Amino acid sequence: MIIVKLSGGLGNQMFQYAFGIGLAQAKNVSVFFDTSWYKRNSDRNLEIENFVGKINEASNYQIANILYPKNKIMFLFSLFTHLTWSLSKVHFVEKKFFEFDSDLYNKISESCYLDGYWQNERYFINKREEILNKINLYRNTDKRIARYLNDIRNTNSISIHVRRGDYVKLKVDNICNLEYFHAALELMKNRIPDGKYFIFTDDTNWVNKNLKIEGSCIVSSPSELFPITDLLLMSQCKNNIIANSSYSWWGAWLNKNSVKVVIAPLKWNNDATKTSPALSEWIKINNT
Repeated sequence: MIIVKLSGGLGNQMFQYAFGIGLAQAKNVSVFFDTSWYKRNSDRNLEIENFVGKINEASNYQIANILYPKNKIMFLFSLFTHLTWSLSKVHFVEKKFFEFDSDLYNKISESCYLDGYWQNERYFINKREEILNKINLYRNTDKRIARYLNDIRNTNSISIHVRRGDYVKLKVDNICNLEYFHAALELMKNRIPDGKYFIFTDDTNWVNKNLKIEGSCIVSSPSELFPITDLLLMSQCKNNIIANSSYSWWGAWLNKNSVKVVIAPLKWNNDATKTSPALSEWIKINNT
């Protein structure tokens, strides 16, 4: 049995979930997910089950038993505090963001705990069909799906994800600037002249002021944020312009259009030691 820690928003949860099922296949073992992070962080919600269905949730006992099988004090501490700190050989913490660790499969045992974001397609590319099959468009009964879905499916639809809210507040590196979106729009219009744009954003005021696209449709706004529904709708668009966000990365990756055009930021962040999770076939342009 392996246990994968879940943390962060829906995009991060998707990477961790996909990593877990890919790893379980490679090692031929069962996978469980530690959701205790959400008991300590009330500003985030565990949303993945609304997206892929019921997951195998690890119990406190299973977590403590893997991390501290011979240390009764730490076992009880972990069991009752939901904390998962360990220097044991069964506790793996991701070393490099966005990079595929080819040695990981040889390092881990059939009983281990993994903590990281694991934002690289190579961890789960062989499970793409299984992941796609788990995404039930109608699992969430939000009426917004029906409101936009017909138009998305019957036009040369293009999603644009503009993420600013928490990025601006937290001063995140490399927020996609206006020049990035103008350049992306120019490229997309050359490829798809009759495209219809569906904008997903947490900053409607900025979009209305800066992205004046004829015939475009703003799907989400700060007062009407539906992460699961919006991600489903982004994935149904035929083409995508994404931000440096794991959330919009999944919107593009889940897009089943075999000839889709995806435009992504060249730099995911300012840390030169970190690469980017953007796929090689996606068009990458400067975003700073």
